[in-house]
Amino acid sequence: MDEKNQYENWKDEVLNSLDGMQRAKPKADLFAKIEAQVYDSELKIVPKSQFRLAVAATITLLIVNFSLAMNYTKSNGTNANSTNQEMTSDKLISNYNLYE
Repeated sequence: MDEKNQYENWKDEVLNSLDGMQRAKPKADLFAKIEAQVYDSELKIVPKSQFRLAVAATITLLIVNFSLAMNYTKSNGTNANSTNQEMTSDKLISNYNLYE
């Protein structure tokens, strides 16, 4: 029980340590400056040529990734079958003594 009381006292001390502090107050004109920057900023439009280039690059990457994934699954499928055949044969290790 003493540990629990010690924890409660520590928790209360930590929570009460901020009682005398004041909140931070921003400058009076800060909000107006932020609003001015938001509303005065110009909207940047991406040119069609750059947009088309980005779409073409994305499609190319997707095609390459898809083809690599298909080749990977095909090659793993054949390797898995050959591994299964090897494990069923008499080539398995029956003695795990390394130094004999």
